[in-house]
Amino acid sequence: MKKVQTVACVSIGQSPRTDVTSDLKKVWGNTFNILDIGALDDLSHEEITSLAPVPGESDLITKLRNGQAVYLSHHRLIPHIEQALEKSCSGGADWAIVLCTGDFSHLKSSLPYLLPNPVLAHSVESILKPDDKLTVIVPTQGQVTEATARWSERGFEVSKVIVESPFANHQGLFKALKNDPALQKTQGLIADCFGFDIAFMNSVAEFYDKPIFISRKLISHLLLAIQ
Repeated sequence: MKKVQTVACVSIGQSPRTDVTSDLKKVWGNTFNILDIGALDDLSHEEITSLAPVPGESDLITKLRNGQAVYLSHHRLIPHIEQALEKSCSGGADWAIVLCTGDFSHLKSSLPYLLPNPVLAHSVESILKPDDKLTVIVPTQGQVTEATARWSERGFEVSKVIVESPFANHQGLFKALKNDPALQKTQGLIADCFGFDIAFMNSVAEFYDKPIFISRKLISHLLLAIQ
């Protein structure tokens, strides 16, 4: 009988992230064991506070164990993610997923890992055409310029960038999007943050009939396909 592999779900915040792993389990069933681990698990409140972004730094949003949302410096978080990956390897993981769509292409780890950023990019590029118009949702105001440049460089026209925390109540956003003619004219909607869940995707699909890209759904199906 084939060994059941263990996938480390490495959040950029603190574990457990049952809001994420519950979505992954819907796709995986019992195919994988899950090791839930966070880059900030071993850090004190003071150490986490010291990772807050300063002006000019790229920022990311994540959750702490108590449910609090925090903003972190992208590049100063990298060593902590690498430590979490090595901890996952020591814990018996066969694979890891870094639960963030930020650019972590230069991470160093002995454990094979998947990054949502390139998976999301290749998925969009394989389905949409060059110059197609996009609506992109990002979690922080500081990511608006980055997201516009990133998706424009990939050959798309970014018609609209919306700032919305993945941890917010989205009812106001849904109402605004439903009645937004600019959104309805785009060819795809990208939730450019791993925090947006499958329920968010299903809600948007009720009033938007073009492709909707949710990275946690894409990467969970990819891992299932290659296991």
